[in-house]
Amino acid sequence: LSLLLTGVVFFLLNEKGFKMKKENRIKKNEEIAKIVLNKQKVKSEYFFIYYTNSTSLTRVAISVSKKIGNSVKRNHAKRIIRELIRPLLGEYPGINLVVVVKNDLCDVEFIKLKDEMIRCLNLIRKRLVMKM
Repeated sequence: LSLLLTGVVFFLLNEKGFKMKKENRIKKNEEIAKIVLNKQKVKSEYFFIYYTNSTSLTRVAISVSKKIGNSVKRNHAKRIIRELIRPLLGEYPGINLVVVVKNDLCDVEFIKLKDEMIRCLNLIRKRLVMKM
């Protein structure tokens, strides 16, 4: 249980069937730029989330600045964000997300990050519903 709180267990759970699917990823720079230039974002202590409506699937791009440590720390931050979002994809359909990590996430408890991610995604859903 203490491993789950520190965010280490998700590496153990990330077996073949638990990966984020390719159709849920945004890879093209043009698509990412379009979402960011839309200027709809939610701020958190640890990350920004830029968002737009999507026609069907929820898709995600993750960006970590080189200001956040070396490549090992940046990849660790991406894995943490991916694991935060992966189980929530089905609950928030039809949204394109670009998550920009602001701070080093290595020392933050996984549960705190998960609560913050859920808060941001709920706020995004509320804003998109109000727009329609």
